[in-house]
Amino acid sequence: MATHPIFEECCAKEIDQRRATHLPFYRDGYLYATDGRVCVRMRQDGEDTSGSPNTSTIGWPDDEHKYGREAVALPQVSIPERVICPECKGKKVATCSECNGAGELECPECEHVGLCRDCAGTGKTECDECDAHGKARQTSVETIKLASGYGLADHYVALLNKHGAEAYLPVKLGRNPTYFTVAGGIEGLLMPRTL
Repeated sequence: MATHPIFEECCAKEIDQRRATHLPFYRDGYLYATDGRVCVRMRQDGEDTSGSPNTSTIGWPDDEHKYGREAVALPQVSIPERVICPECKGKKVATCSECNGAGELECPECEHVGLCRDCAGTGKTECDECDAHGKARQTSVETIKLASGYGLADHYVALLNKHGAEAYLPVKLGRNPTYFTVAGGIEGLLMPRTL
């Protein structure tokens, strides 16, 4: 399936067994991608993806009163390059913290030794520091202030800038998402960060 690059960038980075969000998915005549904080969609026919999340409650604009009529100017944000993860040294896996890499645990009550459930006996788990990407950010996530008490995470502002998105703040700020559009009939919602 050939799609706009923003779809892959908005997918969840980990496989969630409950929902199919690590890849773009079809639902109700749209192609979607989401990581739980940002969601993009465009009209595209396809068979509904098995296990895809319910998209009817996301809050897509259904009238012009939900979001402002004029796009807000998004500041240019530069995100520091990711560096080799100091925890896993770029290997994407780390020593299991539950069994300390032994792959086995002893039951404190019966002294039976069994496989560690966290690592399935391998002694390794996905690195939490870099979310199993092998690279981590040098600095923490910053919140970019767009209105009084309303902000967006810096990497999402950079994502919207990268794809030339036009962003529209909700009429009622607070926990309501920012609506945005990208050329090619793509629209999206981005959850705010509390200031």
